[in-house]
Amino acid sequence: MPVATLERTLNAPLDYCWAWLANFGALDKLHPPGNLTEFSCEGSHIGARRFARFKPELGVEGQIIERLDVAVPQRVIVRHWLLM
Repeated sequence: MPVATLERTLNAPLDYCWAWLANFGALDKLHPPGNLTEFSCEGSHIGARRFARFKPELGVEGQIIERLDVAVPQRVIVRHWLLM
């Protein structure tokens, strides 16, 4: 199974950054307006799923389904996704 890791260094307080990243239901707020054509989310708890479709110009065809698997406050978030 492919694995992707993303690491960034930000000049911002950890609590502020974590609040944005840990809110599983905020995907529509993390992308510029208009990028998502559909979005819904079941919550921000472990096991929650979110469903998204992006505008065709972004090159992502089909529906993305993500599941929140692990969230260790201020350290790590693990999500698995499937492109349908």
